[in-house]
Amino acid sequence: AVEAGTTSEQAMFSGHFYDLWVDPGSLGAGFFTGGLHNSLFHHIQFESCNKRFQITGSGGGDNVAISDIDDYISFYAFVESLTVASNTFALSNINVTGHQNDYWLKLKDFTGLKVSNVNYNMNAVGQTAGFAEIENGLDIDIGNFGITRTAGTLTGIRLITTKAKIHDGRVQ
Repeated sequence: AVEAGTTSEQAMFSGHFYDLWVDPGSLGAGFFTGGLHNSLFHHIQFESCNKRFQITGSGGGDNVAISDIDDYISFYAFVESLTVASNTFALSNINVTGHQNDYWLKLKDFTGLKVSNVNYNMNAVGQTAGFAEIENGLDIDIGNFGITRTAGTLTGIRLITTKAKIHDGRVQ
């Protein structure tokens, strides 16, 4: 979903996705790849899915709300934005059960992330996984969260040159 190929501007403006069940299998490419602007995603169940939101393209991501999500036995990042600056994402009311590898949030040059009411469980026998890795982030707010591990090595939250407020959470 990148307009005019892989190097152009944002692909989706004012999108609204809701009441979905997404199960492309662990070998699928994922759910959404491209740029987003002013979009809403809610009441979605992901199962055995690779990257759910891979933000690419020079438009990046801006004013995106993702809520009321079940993320079950999924792989790699739920939101990954490493190549473009992205702004103003809100993630809320999300249950992550059995995350398998990598960081669930993997962000670079990100401004305005608000994460609330997320329960994250990592279950990756022989693997290392974690809740978030954020590099060069500004105005990051992660609150009211729980991070647990059933199997594997949990890396929790990794911040690199990032200004963040982390509050009202637990890591077990």
